[in-house]
Amino acid sequence: MTATAAREPRAELRTLRLCTGVVGASTLAATVATSFVVTQPDRLGTPTSPWVLTAIAILLPLLAAGSAPWSDLPTLRWLNALVVVEYGVLLLVLALAAASGRVSDGEVPWVLTFTAAPVAAALVAWGRRAAWLVLLAATAAIQLLRVLVGHDTLSALASDVQAFFASLALVLLFGTLVAASRDFDRSTRVAYARASHRSAEDARAGVRRRLQALVHDELLATLVLAARDAPALRTAVAAQAARTRRLLRDLHEPEAAARVPVDDLVRQVRDTAAQECPAARVGLIDSRRTGSAAASVGLDVAEALTGALRQALVNSRTHAGPQATISVEMAISDDDVRIRVADDGVGFDPARVSPRRMGISTSIVGRVRGVPGGEARVESRPGSGTRVTLAWTRGRPAEEPAAPAVDTGILPAEDRRVRTGILVTIAVFWAAQAVLAGIAGAAAGDPAVAGLAIVGVGAAFLAIGWRSLARPTPARAWVVVAIVVATTALSLVPIPRDEHRYGDTWYVAACGFVLLALAVRGRPGVAVLGGLVAVVLSLSGAYLWPNDVADVLASTTRHLVILAIGVLLVLGTARTQARTTALRAEELAAVRAQVFREAAARELRERSRALEEVIGRMLERLESGAELTEHERRECAALDGRLRDQYRGGRISRPPMIEAAMAARRRGVDVVLLDDASDRVLSETELDAIAHWLASRLDAVPEGRFTGRILPHGRDGLASAVTGDEVAELPRTP
Repeated sequence: MTATAAREPRAELRTLRLCTGVVGASTLAATVATSFVVTQPDRLGTPTSPWVLTAIAILLPLLAAGSAPWSDLPTLRWLNALVVVEYGVLLLVLALAAASGRVSDGEVPWVLTFTAAPVAAALVAWGRRAAWLVLLAATAAIQLLRVLVGHDTLSALASDVQAFFASLALVLLFGTLVAASRDFDRSTRVAYARASHRSAEDARAGVRRRLQALVHDELLATLVLAARDAPALRTAVAAQAARTRRLLRDLHEPEAAARVPVDDLVRQVRDTAAQECPAARVGLIDSRRTGSAAASVGLDVAEALTGALRQALVNSRTHAGPQATISVEMAISDDDVRIRVADDGVGFDPARVSPRRMGISTSIVGRVRGVPGGEARVESRPGSGTRVTLAWTRGRPAEEPAAPAVDTGILPAEDRRVRTGILVTIAVFWAAQAVLAGIAGAAAGDPAVAGLAIVGVGAAFLAIGWRSLARPTPARAWVVVAIVVATTALSLVPIPRDEHRYGDTWYVAACGFVLLALAVRGRPGVAVLGGLVAVVLSLSGAYLWPNDVADVLASTTRHLVILAIGVLLVLGTARTQARTTALRAEELAAVRAQVFREAAARELRERSRALEEVIGRMLERLESGAELTEHERRECAALDGRLRDQYRGGRISRPPMIEAAMAARRRGVDVVLLDDASDRVLSETELDAIAHWLASRLDAVPEGRFTGRILPHGRDGLASAVTGDEVAELPRTP
């Protein structure tokens, strides 16, 4: 199983869990409030008690909500599908009982008019289209049931209108969240794939840099000395060859989990400094906490840091000047290791260092950057000394965390489709409230309060601002709350009320929808404060006008339930988004680390074995310490050139050029291959043509020097071959 397959993104699953939990909690809160706070006469003469119907109706939504945090996606969909089926069965049973005359004149149990639960469950189970179908079907079934039981009053109309728009709002909000989570999952899969690809490329590049450093520091030095075959150097050559063979064997089966205690790394740094530059001052800054996680580093990290340190000290000792002072400062903390090598010698201009020189680019910078979390830089100026900084940081953050927007609530700020859907819903909602206002005003004989209420609801919605879905300013949010409070205060106005007629205070519940919109637009705190003030005002109206207590309590309960849905949704969404984003960053880091380890291990095995096939026998011969033949000395020189070709020749170093260069060096030809035109993109066909052309030119050179080079971008030809004073170019094929 690949790293990406093992880490399937789960933003959609977490969002559906949130939706299921919000619906379950809202259903329970609304049921408790309606059953124990709102006093309504129960006149439904069914053989089964309404309490039993209520318990059955809320059982599955609560079960689904309670098990949602631990449910996988198929289980979650099945649970929500059962919620929809249960609701449909209850409606069907009640409708059959009413049609057969087994139900006397009475009300429909409130829990069956709360269509938000089955509608949201349908969205989780089957998607947005199914949710719309369930909403329409449930609304039609409720109206049919009311006709059958003879309960088509203003109270029923107000309740059904509010329930319909609560369900409609949930479909819009949940649908938007689910769609956004699916987009997030898709982008996460792309991010995982990109991270895997890039991590594998980084791993392969890192391995190449490590091997380049090994070739530069060990192999080339061994072969150059062996080609001289001086008796005084044979012991040193044998020791170096043995060390190089051991390093190559270790690379065959890299121990990814091997660790080096940081205290051992400190000792290695001190020992390296003492060996390469005994006069260097060595300092240590240890800021680790006792028992911290930085008790060890990877073996590859330790080797890269000490290897780069050794090369930096060699360079300072060789080039800084006899009077230069060299210092080594090491700093370790819980999360990083830093080594700084500084001298006050003659310095140099880094821009003028030839790309053929591999001491800095390969043995220092490339070596440290070849391990995850590694970084290195070399700073120098003529006359100002040189400073080399080697650093490794634990758990460098993965790229592309894709954090969610923080200032737009739970809605996409600039999504025109979502914005249009919300505006259409608000317009239809306001029109429905206008119908309620007209009916309530006509029934009360005083249309003034109803007229002011419908104006207040419309003004509050408009005050939120809908040019975009970004979070409204605090001033605008407080203006909305002020309009809502003023509208709710109309419940204090003395108008003719009928204790048996519910729906006179329909605008209290309507204001709950305004505050719901404010909450999901990113102002839940302001919405809650406004909602509490509105509740206090409406309850004060119930105290002042006792004959309207049931109506006010019913409207206030709907107001609270609607607001609670919005606040729960906003808070739950914020938590889910934060957790999902954090997990994505962690998963990306894990994917990168796992792919890096796997790709690095494969690359190390393949390249180290290929390297041993080329030079293994010669290293074994050199390890013996015996005198070399003339042929063997020439072979050492040829191998030295071949290895240099691989790292300086780049794309030129391919068959048949490799064989031609080896043969030429055995003849005594000094061969230099250069690929310093990295900005020039060439096809495989062109590269093969260059290799064959250069090989044919080199085969004709009996002695002397030969330089083959890929020409930089902008030149007419593809490559050049220089032999003595003769320069030839390979033209580009039209």
